[in-house]
Amino acid sequence: MPHRTCQRLFLPLIPLLLFACSIREPGISGTDLPAIPRVTLSSSDVTDFQGGVPTSGRFDFTGPVYDALERLRWISRAYVEAGWTPQSPEGSQGKATQVFTKPLRNKPLKRVVTITAVASQTEGSVLVELHSEALTSE
Repeated sequence: MPHRTCQRLFLPLIPLLLFACSIREPGISGTDLPAIPRVTLSSSDVTDFQGGVPTSGRFDFTGPVYDALERLRWISRAYVEAGWTPQSPEGSQGKATQVFTKPLRNKPLKRVVTITAVASQTEGSVLVELHSEALTSE
């Protein structure tokens, strides 16, 4: 009898748990770019779209960034999960940059995101710059 009670209680929760686990972090507003955690978006400017997808823009974030390279490692995970291809980060704990690329579906373009993190306990920054380049046949 207790076994059946447990089944009745927990079986309806399985779809809810599956749904909750599939929820993705929100992206930068108006784009498909992953959000930058623990900093605040201070300015956002999308300057070009192709087929409803942003292909050029700049997004400035401010807030505490204690280690620029470590921040890029956290950001890189989100971008890789969203289908972006990372290059190795360059820089130091004080200032670091990383580039990500992603082809634009059904267009001969690839989007390029350059993320620069500057460390400071109070006024650190993360700059996300998006632009597009023509795909080259290799």
